[in-house]
Amino acid sequence: MARWWDKQWSGSLSLVALASALGCDAQVNDEYTGEPLLTLKGTVVMTEEQANSNLVPCLAFYAGEWLVFVDGEVSGEFPAKFRFDVTQPPPTQAMWQPDSGGLSLALGFLVMLPPDHPDRVPTVLNREYLNEDCNEDFTHCTNTVRECDNANRCRERVEECIERPCEQVEHLGDTPLDESTSQDFGHLSCNGETCDSAQTSCDAAGNCTIDIQHCDPGEDAPNATASTGGTMTICTVLSETGDAFVSRDDLETAAVGFGIAYVASDDPEYQLARGYHLYTAPPRTEWVEQLKCQTYAQAEAVAQYNQEHGTSYSGLSTDDEVAHLQLAAENECRQVAESTSERTEPSHDNLTIELGPPPSF
Repeated sequence: MARWWDKQWSGSLSLVALASALGCDAQVNDEYTGEPLLTLKGTVVMTEEQANSNLVPCLAFYAGEWLVFVDGEVSGEFPAKFRFDVTQPPPTQAMWQPDSGGLSLALGFLVMLPPDHPDRVPTVLNREYLNEDCNEDFTHCTNTVRECDNANRCRERVEECIERPCEQVEHLGDTPLDESTSQDFGHLSCNGETCDSAQTSCDAAGNCTIDIQHCDPGEDAPNATASTGGTMTICTVLSETGDAFVSRDDLETAAVGFGIAYVASDDPEYQLARGYHLYTAPPRTEWVEQLKCQTYAQAEAVAQYNQEHGTSYSGLSTDDEVAHLQLAAENECRQVAESTSERTEPSHDNLTIELGPPPSF
């Protein structure tokens, strides 16, 4: 299961910086600590409760089992017409390499937190189900769950969870698939409001089916989770006891639709300059088209390989012998997406930021 609004910002979609934050004018004051590496200007849309909570912006970066925070300087009339300057890079523990010896970067997001926030919170909790009371098809459960963080702080929650099917919005491929068929349920794309889930199946002859579901929990279900299997689960916390602590899943004030990347050095392949970059999730139509492109490109390449070598790998096989065909399909479709993309760059000077749960990477 993936938490609602979780988004794979890299992988099926290559990391493409839509706007560079380098070269912004510095704001000098009594606490000035250097030239800003990132400057954001705009307005944060807050509820009355959030506006009264004395929240301030900061950057959050994934670092293994932790979410680490980087503070900056805020000026203007926050949450309206504010300016946020960051003069420090992410901590070293947040840096990682998607490919060994390749691009070194940190991935994160903008979040609003109290000024006295901790320097880090856990991203993963150890969950133990102490009691589970479900109906026959497990679509309605009342669970008692024990959660513990990295510091051995634990809490017990009683949750009521309801599972709903997502809406089937597209089916591609009507040719019957044979016994060589394999399936891939690992496709999920979310934005600030909804998720799209996809399941792909291909056989050794290159025939494929793709099923895409649209998952919309509605405004009354902020704590929903989406599944790559085409369902969503909406849980409500009925009671809580034990230690009080905050984890990544408790955050509800992240900037929706925006991501932050920090690149350690210039990278010609992705045309990324060293420093901070602001980027956005792809629109649904682009995600669907890239999924179709990659599925069929890989299946066709594997089918041709089977004919030439007398093998019977399924079109979605990741076996070592045909793994290079998957990588070639990913690269081909990434280049097509980049060359045909009509997305405009988000302006650093006029951002409108809505708040919600944070993305995953």
